[in-house]
Amino acid sequence: MWVSGDGSYSLWHYLGMSKAKATASLSTHSDFAAGLVELAPGISVPRRVTVTARNGQNYDDLPPGIEVRLDLHAVPGDSSRTGRYSCRSVTVEQEPDGPEVTSELIRALPIARLTRWAIVLEWKKKGETKNGWTEWSQDRLSDEDIARLKAAGPTEDTLKWVARSYRLALILGEPPTRAVERDLRVPRSTAGRWVALARERGHLGAAEGAGKAGG
Repeated sequence: MWVSGDGSYSLWHYLGMSKAKATASLSTHSDFAAGLVELAPGISVPRRVTVTARNGQNYDDLPPGIEVRLDLHAVPGDSSRTGRYSCRSVTVEQEPDGPEVTSELIRALPIARLTRWAIVLEWKKKGETKNGWTEWSQDRLSDEDIARLKAAGPTEDTLKWVARSYRLALILGEPPTRAVERDLRVPRSTAGRWVALARERGHLGAAEGAGKAGG
């Protein structure tokens, strides 16, 4: 996941965009004093994140000459639903020689996309707290772990990883079943069956309806 410099590749991979296209300037700041919030079992994030975004080369979703700041707050999950980040406020500021801030400009701001980018940026980022360093990144499965889980089939251990991958995808705004397919390297049909079994065995909440995800 992107933090800075050459590490930016994975951000564009998660967003499904080319690195050349997605060049808007985006930075995030975590408020560790506010504590962490568990969005899903084993997945905790900062309670509050502030985001600053500006126009970048070859990216026209944000007009040049404005700065957008978002105030994001984590909404905790429960036994049936994965938590999420909610945008509490948006501040738009005209920079020197920038356009006037109008209602039309504000309505056109890609708030949902900027929020998603910020969440991806925060993921796997480390922050310093009074108790030392805290990392809320996803544990990574090794090639050996993946081979073992695939060989074992839909055991409780495998389904826990299915649920974790699924929930993380919901938080990051990814298609969740596709994320299970990718992370565990199984066919789409297998990923779908394992997601259904994870629901049946209580590792995931019920779906909200036909074709809708539920974590």
